[in-house]
Amino acid sequence: MLFLQKLVSLFLSPLLQAQLLWAVALLAFGVGRRRMAWGAGLGGLLWLVVAAMPLTSRGLLQGLERDYPPVPMAQAPKAQAIVLLGGGLSGAPDGLADMNLHESVDRVRQAARLFHAGKAPLVVISAGNLPWRDAVETEAAATARLLQEWGVPRSALVLEGRSRTTRENAVNAWRLLSPRGIRSVLLVTSAWHMRRAEAAFTHVGFSVIPSATDWAGWQQTTTIQDWLPQAQALSWTEAVFHEWVGYWVYRLRGWMD
Repeated sequence: MLFLQKLVSLFLSPLLQAQLLWAVALLAFGVGRRRMAWGAGLGGLLWLVVAAMPLTSRGLLQGLERDYPPVPMAQAPKAQAIVLLGGGLSGAPDGLADMNLHESVDRVRQAARLFHAGKAPLVVISAGNLPWRDAVETEAAATARLLQEWGVPRSALVLEGRSRTTRENAVNAWRLLSPRGIRSVLLVTSAWHMRRAEAAFTHVGFSVIPSATDWAGWQQTTTIQDWLPQAQALSWTEAVFHEWVGYWVYRLRGWMD
């Protein structure tokens, strides 16, 4: 099922969509439909250029992050537990450094800050490994070691190292916490991921208090470079499409339940 989900998500890629339009253009040209061929070919090129502009990706990211602004730690509410989602780091392959920090390691820092501020007595780390990743330990275990380096005691950590998707994060966290009577959680993840994550955790029964971090669309100043296509911007545009589709899947599930 995981591989099927990843395969389906490929069709959210603007690069693949552009390539499909170019394939249509070639077929149309081959059967003499030149007007259709030019339309599909230029349409694919235009779509790829627009999707790869930082101006586009940043605007889309701001739409995802708008409802999750920074909250001063003193104003953050308390909850029964902190749930930290993976993506901040990974256990390194055998023979290399003991962990690799990722761009979203802000998530781990935010969980540590919440704990030290007394916002919850428990930190649940929900983070497994994708089957094609070569690591000697789960991301949850590696994250736990980093949190302990930052002063969070091992007794306050609960590791859930089986989840590979946001939905599995929510389901597995519920299985761990609901027998303990824990419903209210401070959910820690990147601001651009929070809308989908909140929907998933709410769907399984949690009372979610978003604690977002790692904002990616924060820049307000526009420069000439924002109009020039970039690979990183294209990746962000694809990520935004993935987040919105996942969010609406959970909304539809909620309406149908």
